[in-house]
Amino acid sequence: MCKIKEFIASKEDINSFNENELWGLLQESAKSIGRELVYKTLQLWYVMQKPTLSIRYKAIIVGALLYLICPVDAIPDFVPLYGWSDDAMVIITAISAVVGEIDDKVNQKAEEKCNEIFSRFEKSGNLCA
Repeated sequence: MCKIKEFIASKEDINSFNENELWGLLQESAKSIGRELVYKTLQLWYVMQKPTLSIRYKAIIVGALLYLICPVDAIPDFVPLYGWSDDAMVIITAISAVVGEIDDKVNQKAEEKCNEIFSRFEKSGNLCA
C-alpha cells in the first residue's frame, strides 16, 4: 500500500486512490488526529476530485494522503503527543502547494464530512474538537 510510484504512474492510478482506506483511517483515528488535521485531509481529498486539477497537484496530494495512511512514518503514530506531527506537516505542506485550488465547494464538502466523522463523538458526549 505504501508504494507511491504505483499510484502516481498515471492519471488513472491517481484517480483510483483507495478512498476506503482513507475514510477508515479518519474514522478510527479522528480523536487522536484532531479535527483540524481531519479537515485539512478532507480538503486535499475533495480538491483531488476536481477534474481540472493537474497531474502534478494530484501526485502531491496522493503522496501526502499515502503518508498519512501508511503505518511506517518518521515518527510512529502511537507516540504520545508527537505521533501525528509528521503527518500534519506533510498534509499542511500539500495544502500549501494546492491552496489556489481550494474553493468554497471544496471547503463545504470537507466541513460536511468532518462534521459527519466527529458527530459520533458529539452524540456520545465525547467531544474531541
